[in-house]
Amino acid sequence: MEKSKFKNLLFNIACSTMACDFDIDEREIDEIKLLAKNTTYFDGIDLTNGLDIFVTNFKDNPQHTLDECINGLGKETLDPVQAMLVLEVVL
Repeated sequence: MEKSKFKNLLFNIACSTMACDFDIDEREIDEIKLLAKNTTYFDGIDLTNGLDIFVTNFKDNPQHTLDECINGLGKETLDPVQAMLVLEVVL
């Protein structure tokens, strides 16, 4: 999978993990920002805009937003390293 597409996938998975309990706590947003600051997982992604869009979409239709992220993961073929990175971000 192309690198920027994979980074967007990781970002979407991180956001859906944050919202999986149907509540987005400010501490969870801070954790994603910290992850972005201390790793290269989300390099090249406009984090502020991406988080704003995710939170807005989630507030409008939480189930659809989560389904879209999870289904997006299911449609991709990941190599073993990419699969491990997804697990690392989720955990």
